Amino acid sequence: MNKLKLIEMIKQLIKLQKEGNLTAKNYQTVEENTSSPSLNNDLVSYKETELICFLFKEIPYYQILPFLNDVCMKLSIIKKENKKLERTIILIEAYFSDLLKNITARIETEVTVHIYWIIQSYYQNNFLNPEKIISMLKRNSCNPESLTGMFTAENIHYEQVLITGFVAEKEELRETISRTNYKRRSSVENKVQKTITKFFENKSFDNLLIELRKCFDYYRQQNERDCEILEEEIMIRLKEFYQKAQRSWKENKTKRKNEEDDSFQLSLNF
Repeated sequence: MNKLKLIEMIKQLIKLQKEGNLTAKNYQTVEENTSSPSLNNDLVSYKETELICFLFKEIPYYQILPFLNDVCMKLSIIKKENKKLERTIILIEAYFSDLLKNITARIETEVTVHIYWIIQSYYQNNFLNPEKIISMLKRNSCNPESLTGMFTAENIHYEQVLITGFVAEKEELRETISRTNYKRRSSVENKVQKTITKFFENKSFDNLLIELRKCFDYYRQQNERDCEILEEEIMIRLKEFYQKAQRSWKENKTKRKNEEDDSFQLSLNF
């Protein structure tokens, strides 16, 4: 079974899980009705990107991994109860595993964008409005086509260019999409890191965390399970930025102290 068929099957299985209709019978129908087109590396990369884009269009970023885990658990049950479907389900599970790194990276980009809006809101107002913050955090902020590299995949045309009798090698679509996504992710991360390092210090950041926890406490009363998933995504990422900022604050403090000591010693010499 080639990768293009697996990708299309995964997309159909995701739809069935969303509808609550992922059963052994429906799985078998998907397998039988999904064709196996001719394999092409660029087409595989395009379809993978399209699948990940589909996920971000259909599911809030922080719910994607729990949702996919539910899909895998359901497939595991079907596999145990229906030995005839075991072979293809094993392939589906393995492909899910291959896609996970890319999906997780896109989720982290979404989380980082949300963190930027959190720190911007706090810096401007010196507090966080729980209702507004939770409403913002529950929504996907990034355009899915831009986030996943789908714009890149759709807009690139591969034409071999003749240069002095030689055919120029074209870059594989996977590499182009990967580079585009990496640049976007790095840009957002650097923006957040610089903002925290420049405009916050330990005390003000602690106050930000207090305000943010109030927001999660507010949401926890409405939907505890959803809140736990959302809070974990945001707080783990925020902690990473905080730890990097702490190192910068400590280095800056040491640098200022050394400059003050040098200035004091210079004044004594005079």
